[in-house]
Amino acid sequence: AEGLPAHPGLDRRLPISEAPTVLLADLIDAAGHAGSPPAGAGTGFAAADGAWWASMSERFWQVDPSALPSAAAVARIGLRNFRAGQGMAADRLEPTYLRDKVALTSAEQIVARAEKAAKAGGA
Repeated sequence: AEGLPAHPGLDRRLPISEAPTVLLADLIDAAGHAGSPPAGAGTGFAAADGAWWASMSERFWQVDPSALPSAAAVARIGLRNFRAGQGMAADRLEPTYLRDKVALTSAEQIVARAEKAAKAGGA
């Protein structure tokens, strides 16, 4: 689909010790064969100082932790998903991170604001 890799079901939470094995297996499955090693890109490959994927590094063609997605690439993925009927209301969107709790969800932000306002009102 427009030259973009498809990785259905990759959005999941895993113990960091399982991530390299699951990631590599999913990438190989998505490619349809194990003969072509995947390339890795993004800051997730630097997680835990690169230790979590180091045992699998020889199975990647290359890895570039500094490579980040461009807005154009994200837009192409969004358009492809929209055309495939996978659109959703903007208020249902939340970021997914490969780190421990770097941002509050929308619901958590509402609660935090209410708690802050209650403290300010009671002080």
